[in-house]
Amino acid sequence: MVKRLTQRQREIVELLCQGYNVGGVANNLGISHYTVRRHLACLYEKLGVKSQVQLVVLYLNCRSRTEEGIHDSRDCQSILSQREQEVWSLYQQGLIPKQIGEELCISASTAREYLRRVRQKLDNV
Repeated sequence: MVKRLTQRQREIVELLCQGYNVGGVANNLGISHYTVRRHLACLYEKLGVKSQVQLVVLYLNCRSRTEEGIHDSRDCQSILSQREQEVWSLYQQGLIPKQIGEELCISASTAREYLRRVRQKLDNV
């Protein structure tokens, strides 16, 4: 999967993996956030994902498996629950836990707990 991406697509996904949101990716690469969003739309279609969270998880899983010698992208399954994906996606868009909680009708402390679990899972990938 990683080899199917263009250099720019890899740069964008790598920055997302480092925790940058769309604006941060744009600033880091010296391009507009509209260009980043266009690249993301192409990536979603190319890889069959629907969110930044799914993109990052798929990329990290596949990169890890490729490094281990496993090249079958079917092995790359999402490790996050639906709610974890929702929380992570909002966080990647720049929302803080309080705003995430308001958006998803959960408390800010619950949003922080989801973020903690997501980071833990991603660190173990």
